[in-house]
Amino acid sequence: MRIFNPYEYVDPNFDMSAIKVIYTPADPAQLPKATVAFASLQANLPPEETAVRDEEWRRACAKEPLEDEPIVSVRFVDMANGDLKVAPAQYRDWKTMSKRSFYQSFGRMYIPNILNVQMLAETSDHYLVLGDRPPKEDGKLPAFQVPGGTLNPNDRQDGHIAPEKGAMREFEEEVGKVPIKGVSFLGASFYAGRIITTLYYAAELAMTAKELTNWRTENRESIKDYKAFPREHFVPLTPEGIQAARDTKRLRETAEVGLLLKGKQTLGNQWFARNCPKRMLGRN
Repeated sequence: MRIFNPYEYVDPNFDMSAIKVIYTPADPAQLPKATVAFASLQANLPPEETAVRDEEWRRACAKEPLEDEPIVSVRFVDMANGDLKVAPAQYRDWKTMSKRSFYQSFGRMYIPNILNVQMLAETSDHYLVLGDRPPKEDGKLPAFQVPGGTLNPNDRQDGHIAPEKGAMREFEEEVGKVPIKGVSFLGASFYAGRIITTLYYAAELAMTAKELTNWRTENRESIKDYKAFPREHFVPLTPEGIQAARDTKRLRETAEVGLLLKGKQTLGNQWFARNCPKRMLGRN
């Protein structure tokens, strides 16, 4: 059994853009499982670290209203099947502790490795659905992103944590409750800059790109996080379409990885080998 520890990519000078593809499945139909195998490391956070965390949380909440909620922290990835060994954590801990300054002061022991899930849906006329995130106050351009977000411990199937359920929930919250089917697993990445493990899923959408746009316009009031994804950005599922999206330089890091992994699934291993930058390939 080959076990991957994502934290091996984190060091005192970690690159904020160091995202790595750490796993791709031999069988996309085999969905990875997440098993709670560790207690929360943050439950025994020493007083000095606790004071820093609480002060950082106070500052973050002063800038914008934030809600603390339970999350899932990844400890190990089984490289044979993509299964995860996880621990419970809180969003507050990741938001305040996944920073270079905290690492340099206290090390990585108490930093949660948040589990993110994303759903890359393909329309019936073969476009991939991304969202056009609005710009923030920092003046940055809008960014194209795959619908997704943080896995909640309540995303379960038959009593077990099911990351694919979280991916489907996030898609419904941001895109809408539209019919999707054929969920498959694309792979996993680790983003050292923010200490995030992301699982990528693909699905088929029983609507054309135009039909989805019209449906979202008509049903915008019923879409929970419509403001987060007010506009769709459609990427043709072709080599040229994926490359054009990458050339915009407006893809979030995880969106670029998602497109590459979907390209691997649809266009083949040789296409992936030619197009995935070596800097994005993990050591395993």
